[in-house]
Amino acid sequence: MAPSNQQSLRIWLLVIVAALMFLVLLQRLPSRQVDSQKGEAPIILAIGAQDLELHILPIGAVVQRLIVRDKLGAKRDVALGFDLDDLAPYQNGTSPYFGAVVGRVANRVKNAAFQLDGKTYHLTANDGNNSLHGGKKGWSMHTWSAKQLSKTSAKLTLVSPDGDEGYPGQVTASVTYTLVQGRDSTDVRMLFEAATTAPTPINMAQHCYFNLGGVHEPSDVLDHRIQINSSYYTPVDSETIPTGEVEPVKGTPFDFREEHAIGERIAQITRPGPGGYDTNMVLWGFDGPDAALHTHNCVSAIEVQQAASVHDPESGIQLDILTNSPGLQFYSGNFLDGSIAGKGGVRYPQHGAFALETQVFPNSINTPSFPQCVLRPGGKYEHKAIWRFRKKID
Repeated sequence: MAPSNQQSLRIWLLVIVAALMFLVLLQRLPSRQVDSQKGEAPIILAIGAQDLELHILPIGAVVQRLIVRDKLGAKRDVALGFDLDDLAPYQNGTSPYFGAVVGRVANRVKNAAFQLDGKTYHLTANDGNNSLHGGKKGWSMHTWSAKQLSKTSAKLTLVSPDGDEGYPGQVTASVTYTLVQGRDSTDVRMLFEAATTAPTPINMAQHCYFNLGGVHEPSDVLDHRIQINSSYYTPVDSETIPTGEVEPVKGTPFDFREEHAIGERIAQITRPGPGGYDTNMVLWGFDGPDAALHTHNCVSAIEVQQAASVHDPESGIQLDILTNSPGLQFYSGNFLDGSIAGKGGVRYPQHGAFALETQVFPNSINTPSFPQCVLRPGGKYEHKAIWRFRKKID
């Protein structure tokens, strides 16, 4: 028996409703599922009335989002990076270390080689003839084992095998991120730890790129105002390797003992390639031109102290950097050029961010007069850093 016109109409209405429901469901699905085995599933930490949110990826122990409130109470993501449906740059090394923990040795090792206990070790070169941030596949490209300890804390652990990128010894390294609420500020506290089966240099660093105005649209940080508690810096050669000298900042564009805009004297910096700051600032351990630098020995003899402060007059967001490390790499996003499409498709322009990496001095393993960090079996590596966020209303 053929269906009546009324029955046919009901069938077509059901088909149309089902199709519409399917389209709505399809729109709500992500473009693809994140894969926790590939380091794609984030851990989200939050504190207070969501005054600060930290999104961490197992791949590279990356800070993928860092959301803080501006002077008007609005939320701003202040960390450059990539969206969850575009994580390939973190995995294949085309990310310029956005938000990653770099190691085994952060920064540069000259000629990708060093001597330790009478033996020469050859590393993987990935920055001309030099090794940068651990080599071609440094720790920023590895998936760390991630464990959320609480709503405000997470620990990520990585086992780096003997011979990894040429470095000796099996190293078990970890970074613990913890959020702490203060009376008028909120901290992201980081504890970097490591142990080894054989003597090896260690220099872990967090390589977050900050724009305190937010990363929702292209903008530079040249109007951000910065102050650094440093009276000395380490000059570099044509390959951005420290020469071994330690020079006073007085009378140079590296003098940030008093607050200046990042862009105020940036044109005075002469260096190969794109201009700008990419400089190790001496925080402690050097008391004058005739004094020997203090040996770091992988565990600092001091507690964390304030190293730098940056604020954006437009957003009112201020970031203080505290650490127990002897050096601070100040980088002004020189190699950003608009070619990288980050979160939301935003293209990051030159000087679209700054980085303040707490560290042992670059190439220290080849510079005996610099603070050293050679970790030995039974020893302990411990590096502390704090990002302290507060509001500053001019």
